[in-house]
Amino acid sequence: MPRLILWAKNLSNQMNILLGFSPWLLFWFLAAGYPVTLAAGFSLALSLIVNLRSFWRGKPKILEIGSFIFLSALVVISLFIHSDTFRHWSHMMVNTAMFLTSLVSILVKKPFVFEYACEEVPDEERNSPKLYRTCLTITRVWTFLFLFMIFTATAKVFWEHPVSWIIVGGHTILFTGAMVFTRLYRKWH
Repeated sequence: MPRLILWAKNLSNQMNILLGFSPWLLFWFLAAGYPVTLAAGFSLALSLIVNLRSFWRGKPKILEIGSFIFLSALVVISLFIHSDTFRHWSHMMVNTAMFLTSLVSILVKKPFVFEYACEEVPDEERNSPKLYRTCLTITRVWTFLFLFMIFTATAKVFWEHPVSWIIVGGHTILFTGAMVFTRLYRKWH
């Protein structure tokens, strides 16, 4: 029974960071085939639903704040810009927003991974320099990934449609790889 409880707790902790990314991921996938206003609206709604508890307690995470600001701005801006033009640049914009959110979390010395890690560890470990360094390294890897995704998404803008799906598939593989790296790196350190 203890193994089952440990497994369930571990799965729950992994889901927290995935839930933090869920509004971004939803937008990323919806914007590929639907109007940006619709994609941003649904993603903003998901952001509010997923992050309601954090906002209600007055302790939103940087990733949650970043998604709320970006998606709110996107909804408003998309009302004034032609949807096809906007959708053409949407992946580059979402990757840029994720990069900036991740970079800001490093600059303010609150790596977004650290905020999620603090939910997983006992109180006495939350101030551990080792935990902070581990989370900072993981956040730096995510930041670099988002920067790389900006460049590939920008290339997608200039290439024909079939190549764009290769890039989207590549982004999915990279994102999944970063999730696996996050899990493994935490185990190693």
